[in-house]
Amino acid sequence: MKVGLEKVADGFDQPNGVFHARDDRLFVAEQKGRINVLARQGDRFGPSSVFLDITRLVACCGERGILGLAFHPQYADNGLFYVTYSTNSHFFMLEERRVSDDPDAADPDYRREVLRVYKPHDYHWGGGIHFGPDGYLWLAMGDGGFLRDVDGIGDPDNDAQALDSLFGKVLRFDPLDPDGEGRKDYTVPTDNPYVGYEDARPEIWAVGLRNPWRWSFDSLTGDLWLTDTGHATWEEVNRARYPDLGKGRNYGWRLKEGPDCYIPEDGCDPDDITSPPLGVYQHVDAGNGFQCAITGGQVYRGSRYPALTSRFLFGDYCSGQLFSLDADGKDRQRPRVVLETAHLISSLGSDASGELYITEYGEGAVYRVTGEPRTGG
Repeated sequence: MKVGLEKVADGFDQPNGVFHARDDRLFVAEQKGRINVLARQGDRFGPSSVFLDITRLVACCGERGILGLAFHPQYADNGLFYVTYSTNSHFFMLEERRVSDDPDAADPDYRREVLRVYKPHDYHWGGGIHFGPDGYLWLAMGDGGFLRDVDGIGDPDNDAQALDSLFGKVLRFDPLDPDGEGRKDYTVPTDNPYVGYEDARPEIWAVGLRNPWRWSFDSLTGDLWLTDTGHATWEEVNRARYPDLGKGRNYGWRLKEGPDCYIPEDGCDPDDITSPPLGVYQHVDAGNGFQCAITGGQVYRGSRYPALTSRFLFGDYCSGQLFSLDADGKDRQRPRVVLETAHLISSLGSDASGELYITEYGEGAVYRVTGEPRTGG
């Protein structure tokens, strides 16, 4: 399978996400707090203009900054979109925003807080958001971080396994203001798995994640694809089939890192409560660097490159490699490297037609993922 990259836009400062609003435009997030909008110009995009600038609110950099962007399914009618970011006071923030009369600019005066969570430890902010096939907003939260002065222990408070904590979880809720007066934050669906449980947060859909970054739903099947950045040894990919979508699933952390026990080192899952990942790869020297940080991916559902159809493609930030898995394949697969690059791949996203793009963090560019082009009439 032939895979390549084609530059389609540049001039960005530390881009870490590429998104669409179900039209021909691309939206590129910059870690420091700007979201840029680009119009399509043939096979390229541009010029770029600032859609939203919240740099005064956003704490950057490292693993902090703008974390996620999602447009409401009725965005064309209600103009609402949502952003996640880290604040200077160490809060994780989810806000509702609104477009202005100019379709290429957000309303600077509209801002509604949906979720605010204090994060006691640094690192692992997660923060990717998507509206699922059910119309609800899904949010993947990173865990409690780690303490460098305690032997680098991951998730020191074991938040990812605690049902009274939102960290290390997949959350599911309706972010719209229930009463229309800005007082209530969101509504929790009654079929979430922990609704009615004592000492459990009802927003929780699944537990046991470390640092999910740039995850996605398959636009054709509705399947949920969760990539989780590892600690010292393993990077992992998880798939949850539609319509169950991993309801109540335990993805393992910090009992396990990938397929191995983490805490405790042995016998970490005697009751077999954790779900093994679909695919993993180890931290090793490879490509143009050390494999160390999976940066999410999506299933290719475009039309330009038929050979890529139904392939789940994802990158590694450190090695610059692009990997592939079979989205319709077995529950246990070995990721295959399909492209070696020298890029710092900070994210992978798509346009409205299903074509895939990466953001190059150091160079400040957006590249389209390419393959063998469609031939014939």
